[in-house]
Amino acid sequence: ITAYLRRDNHPAPADWMKGRAVHERFLYELATHPSLLSMLRAVLGEDIILWGVYVVSRRPGDIHPWHSDIESSDPKGRFATAWIGLEHTNRKSALQLISRSHRIGKTVQEVRLERGVRRVLVTPEELLTAAREFEPEAELLQPEMTNGDAILFDGRLWHGSDNTHKWWKRTALLFQYAAADRQVR
Repeated sequence: ITAYLRRDNHPAPADWMKGRAVHERFLYELATHPSLLSMLRAVLGEDIILWGVYVVSRRPGDIHPWHSDIESSDPKGRFATAWIGLEHTNRKSALQLISRSHRIGKTVQEVRLERGVRRVLVTPEELLTAAREFEPEAELLQPEMTNGDAILFDGRLWHGSDNTHKWWKRTALLFQYAAADRQVR
């Protein structure tokens, strides 16, 4: 997968940055792999739309600020995201999550705005405190991951990442899905 991604001759994503599956059959095939679809059907039902495919690269020290996926933040849910670590994935670079935050009914962005905290300044600990006001059992999680491991999660879940590697760029795939009766914003 990483050899494919390193090639220089990829077509431009269709319409927007998460549109790579439209023109890249290889990525489409990965995102629609039967084992992945089997897990997704358990939570989304039979009719699933693949609406986003993106390659996420983070250089050493890069932070992907905490957020909720705005396109899938509908309070009614029925969205799923697959985050798959490809290169230099471990505790120093993997996704961080706040469990149960998808049940709160507010995005990270809304909570930050209410509290007057800038995007790049909010800490995971501050967000955990905020989440526990709504969901007392919420926890800050950073699963032990390695290359090839995947996390499936609801796009409303509060999440972010911080590549604390000193030398290595972390690469991951992001596949985003919705039940066919949901509107992607």
